Amino acid sequence: MVEHEYTKEIVCPHCGHEFSDSWEYDEESGEIECYECGLKFNYSRNVSVDYSTWFECPDVGKEHDWGEWSYREVDTQVLIEELVEQVEDFYMRICKTCEKNEFMSLADLINSSNRRNDVKQKEK
Repeated sequence: MVEHEYTKEIVCPHCGHEFSDSWEYDEESGEIECYECGLKFNYSRNVSVDYSTWFECPDVGKEHDWGEWSYREVDTQVLIEELVEQVEDFYMRICKTCEKNEFMSLADLINSSNRRNDVKQKEK
């Protein structure tokens, strides 16, 4: 007798039979009888939820159309409301539609670029 957790299908803990029609059991949990060995066992459905996030451009109701990152020195006349910590150098980009500014320190820009490159490598 073997217990199974987080499998894609219901698996009988007595004989190991995999129920290819698990989706038909619409209850969150219950007791069922195995088609293969005839023994009863309990099951429960585990549901996973994932989230995605993004910015929406208020002028057009979709993602911002960001321009390229550009280098700025600290004495620039741009208001830096989003930049909380004091940095000597930073980079800025502007949405081509609504002209919202986004700021990032050089270190954060490098880390962000490295994370995107890691994701692209994993996708290949």
